[in-house]
Formats: sequence, C-alpha cells, structure tokens
Amino acid sequence: QPDLTPAFDPMRLLFTVLLFSFYSGAVCFQASNGRKLSRPLRTSMRRPVSEGNTGKDLPRRTLLLGSFSLPLLLTSPAPTFASVGTKVDRSAPDFDLPAANAEGKKISLKDLASKYVVLYFYPADFSSGCTLEANRFQLDLPKYKDLNTQVLGVSVDDIDHHRDFCGKNKLTFPLLSDVDGKVSFAYGTLLSSELGTFADRQTFLIDPKGKIVFAWKDVSPLRHSDEVIAELERLQGLA
Repeated sequence: QPDLTPAFDPMRLLFTVLLFSFYSGAVCFQASNGRKLSRPLRTSMRRPVSEGNTGKDLPRRTLLLGSFSLPLLLTSPAPTFASVGTKVDRSAPDFDLPAANAEGKKISLKDLASKYVVLYFYPADFSSGCTLEANRFQLDLPKYKDLNTQVLGVSVDDIDHHRDFCGKNKLTFPLLSDVDGKVSFAYGTLLSSELGTFADRQTFLIDPKGKIVFAWKDVSPLRHSDEVIAELERLQGLA
C-alpha cells in the first residue's frame, strides 16, 4: 500500500529556515506585553497531525515570526515542475461535509457512487496557489463533465469563507468545509504547526466503486488540472 503521508516541501522549508536564521539571534518581544523572551526564538516546522489530536489544542503564539511565516507557508510560489503522482488501490475514506455551491446540503462520497471524484485538498482560501488551482479546475469543468467526474475541493476553512471565495472567483463546483480536520486527517493530508492546522496540497482520484486509484503529492497548481484530466482519460481508455 503506497505511503499517503504528507510530502516534504523544500520551498516552504527554505522560507522557514531563512526566517529562523534571521530572527533567532534577535531580541524579540511578545506582542501581548512587550516582555523580552528569556531564550532564543524557536520555530516549529509543519508536521503531520497525530491520531487523537487534530491540532485544535496547540498553543497560540503571538511572536513576531508568526506574522511573517504563515503567509509564506500558504502563499509560497507554486512550483513549475509536474506533480508527483502515484497509482493507488485502496478504499477511499467516506466523508459527509457541508459545502459551498451545494444549495445548503452536505456532500458525501456515497452520494457520488456513479461518478469519478477528484478530491483535492488545499491549505487556504484566497492564498495565491490555492486560487490558481481552483481557477484551473473551474476552467476545465466542461472536460470533467464529459469524463463523468465531480470535482470537490477541501480545506479547513469554514463554510462562509468558502462561499466568499467561490463568489469572488466565480467558482461553481463544491468546496467542502472540513473545519475540525477529520476528513483531512483520514486522507493523511492534515498538517499542524504552532500557527494552526491546515490541509496539505494533495489530490485523490476516486473511481465510481469508491476506490482511490491515483494520488498526487507536491501538486503544481498551474498544471495540476491537466495532469488529472490526462489520468482520467487513461483510466477510461481515451488516451
């Protein structure tokens, strides 16, 4: 069975290491009361969430580093290389989540049993890479319809945030709200840091029988929809 744990991201590591090097030797103040820190500033790299802890009990930090590193983690430039794809053969974890663009209804995997499903996880609405990825999927929706495929986006953003994101980007496919991170955890995409939790950018292609048949890590938002369509065409004997 292939490893579906979150992939290592060298671009985000580089940003965090540079920030750590710059700030670790400096005198920093806590934003709440301005007291000097008693030891050098430490930063926590993103890490997979362990079972029994979806990250909601992590300490809230008000250090200066947080205000700089979080935007970089979520909006670092999208890689231009191809995404890393892996053939998979395992049952897809079920889900039942509220969704924007679903007329107020929840969407579950079992409701889509007659279709292929592109279930793509992403860090946050409105970040640059996530916006690019969503718009590429939107542009290709007619192709997915011809391939009997439903596109679903998933992040830990709440439903109101999803609706705002869909409205401003004219997205018409559903975005699922996984606020507690349980579905992201089930698919091995949930990441945590001292700054909070978010879903790693990964995609799972699920066949009409509910099996994950292909998975992508290190997703390139610019090219990813083309890669997914190519794999769908291959699976359906159209390539």
